[in-house]
Amino acid sequence: MALARSAQRPRSHRLLEAANQQQADWFAPLAPLEETLYQSHLARRELAVTSLKTTLDHFTFWSKTGAEDNYPSWWRHPNSQPEQHECFFDVSARAAKHDFYDMGDMALSPDEQWLAWTEDTQGDERFTLWLKALPSGTPIPLLNDIGAGLCWAEDQTATTATLLFTRFDDTQRPDSVWRLPLSLADPSASKEPVLVLREEDPEFWLGIGKTRSRSWLLLESGSKDTSEIHLVPAHTPCHEAAMHSDAPTGVEYSIDHRPGFYYRLHNQAGAHFQLDYLPDSQPGYSQASWQTLISHREEATLEGVDAFSWGLMLAERDHDQAQVRLRRLVLDAQHDCTLDEYLTLPEQPCSQMLEDEPHFDSQVLRLREESFTQPPSWFALDLTNGERTLLKRAPVYGNLQPEQLISKRLWATSQDGEQVPVSVVMRADLADQPLPTLLYGYGAYGEALDPWFSIARLELLERGAAFAVAHVRGVVNAVSPGI
Repeated sequence: MALARSAQRPRSHRLLEAANQQQADWFAPLAPLEETLYQSHLARRELAVTSLKTTLDHFTFWSKTGAEDNYPSWWRHPNSQPEQHECFFDVSARAAKHDFYDMGDMALSPDEQWLAWTEDTQGDERFTLWLKALPSGTPIPLLNDIGAGLCWAEDQTATTATLLFTRFDDTQRPDSVWRLPLSLADPSASKEPVLVLREEDPEFWLGIGKTRSRSWLLLESGSKDTSEIHLVPAHTPCHEAAMHSDAPTGVEYSIDHRPGFYYRLHNQAGAHFQLDYLPDSQPGYSQASWQTLISHREEATLEGVDAFSWGLMLAERDHDQAQVRLRRLVLDAQHDCTLDEYLTLPEQPCSQMLEDEPHFDSQVLRLREESFTQPPSWFALDLTNGERTLLKRAPVYGNLQPEQLISKRLWATSQDGEQVPVSVVMRADLADQPLPTLLYGYGAYGEALDPWFSIARLELLERGAAFAVAHVRGVVNAVSPGI
């Protein structure tokens, strides 16, 4: 903020202009090379992109981004009539009307007939809430100067609904959650917003979400090292928000739910997190009521949990291999575990992650996988028989193809004796030769730098260099991953 204010002063402005000119002079001789690299980069990648389709209760949705577009257009068709596709929201068309445009959030109503979104056209990160009836209703502005995030409650009727959003304090901190009672017959005549929760502590920021079970709205407040979560019944959002856990200062946690049980992932028992559960019929959320499902372990960090009707999907980081694994737990009505398995990795090292799955009862999961040598690929995993179906693989154009690359996992000894994993990628035909190598490393905020494919990196590899990544957080298991 001080730099931004000083930039408005004449002397500071002249200094910045001089620094920019000096930088331009330095790089001027490299302008032809910059243009060559840029054009080569464009030739390697897919410029016009169509997303995978997501089928909800009534419609199937997807997006398209043109080769010259900075924003997508959104499309849908009825689930039983795929030929009746239609564009219901063109973000590029809205952005073209403004010198600055930032889409904050988009949210479909439970019946999939209304679209709410937030947008910032000034660059001050204060958003305007808009609403339209799908597919072609006139957009209606409802509120100004709100936060980006939106969440629909599950109380929608033919004529009414409820939207949740956040507002800021004077320091641009999202400090309050509000609910907006909507009149769908005439949205512009909707009632005034109602305060749901205000966070007075300036170290905490508020956000909103909803469990996949659609049972609970999550009002999530967090500081650097402490979490607080309040729950509101999604079908009766006028109820008072109730704090879900009495965890002390310094404890981070998240909450999920499936009928019968709450789940809490937390670091109170140790830096690598523990998973507890609590019957949702049990009154109150006291600390002593929780039971342990997966204990804290030194050899792995629990990084995430997703609840489904049949059980849980967990993301675990194996410290020895510096590798995230997806773990499936199937739980019966008595909460006994009937299946505990890790999903197969196509190669190591690689990144495997669970894509968003809106259906609570789904027996088909969507996985995203990529590595240093393979571009992102999306698979459908059928849990009933274990079959994997390739849905999409990001194309790579040009002379250097993924199958011509090879990656290795090396280990380097740090000054304090720790073994640090180092991933190296290069052309396979040069794997046995000494190569000029660009070493990259980053470890702030617990970032482990999971394997990722890079189109831009191909420019370096094609010219005979290697690229190495030091995973400086890969085996550090004595410090909180949030530090």
